[in-house]
Amino acid sequence: DHRGVAVLAEGILARHPDAARKLAESFRRHKARKYYWAVTLGRPVLANGRIEAALAKSEGSFEKMERNEDGGRRALTFYSVIESAGRIAAWVALWPVTGRTHQLRAHLALINAPILGDPKYGQKDDFGLPRQLHLFARRLIIPHPKGGMIDAVAPLPDHFKPAFSHFGFSGHTDEDPFKALRGD
Repeated sequence: DHRGVAVLAEGILARHPDAARKLAESFRRHKARKYYWAVTLGRPVLANGRIEAALAKSEGSFEKMERNEDGGRRALTFYSVIESAGRIAAWVALWPVTGRTHQLRAHLALINAPILGDPKYGQKDDFGLPRQLHLFARRLIIPHPKGGMIDAVAPLPDHFKPAFSHFGFSGHTDEDPFKALRGD
């Protein structure tokens, strides 16, 4: 039952001011979980892990973030490699606990696994694949304003399909890669 809330392909829309307030509060209190999928060039060394690195705007660039433990804002991302093509590429699930500008892009670049189609954070090769950022919000799990949970899952974007085919990724997983981290 989604009374008061509309679940759309683009996200969640509150139909009433009270629902909007409760949804916003869920994001502020970190009760909402957003999971992303990415295709990376290079494979993270560990199959599962956390990237914790403070981020700040890069000097001389208003559009790029870099690690800055002294002047940056804390940023935490959990990741899980779902499948890999050796060390060449990986299909990675991401859970940004914090929500900093370009957090996922910068964090993956820090562990030498930049996102396919991302020239700003270390694009190496595009393998002749679409030059689009291979990162998208796959799943949103958020408390419903009237109780219970909303669990919205987005389909794989069309521009991901050639990359999945090229690297041999199945594109299918029903498992929650972060269940063990949550402890539920």
